[in-house]
Amino acid sequence: MKHTDLLGFNQDIDIDNLLKEASCRQKSQELADSYSTEELQDRLDQIMRDMEQEAEPEGGPIADMYADEMDAYEGAL
Repeated sequence: MKHTDLLGFNQDIDIDNLLKEASCRQKSQELADSYSTEELQDRLDQIMRDMEQEAEPEGGPIADMYADEMDAYEGAL
C-alpha cells in the first residue's frame, strides 16, 4: 500500500507539471513586479502576434514555448 493511498489520494502526482506551474507562477510574479499593466498587455499582444507568425498551427515545441510565455503574462495581469 502506498502512503498516498492512506491519505486518500488515488491518482498519480505529475511532478513535472507541478514544477512547471510553480515556475510559471514565479515568472508571473516577477513580471507583475517589474512592469505596469499597460506594459504587460503590450508585451502579451506582441507575443500573440509573434506566435501567429512563428508557431506551428498543429502544435509543437514552438507553440508550447509561446503558450508558456502567454500564461506567465496573463498570470501577471
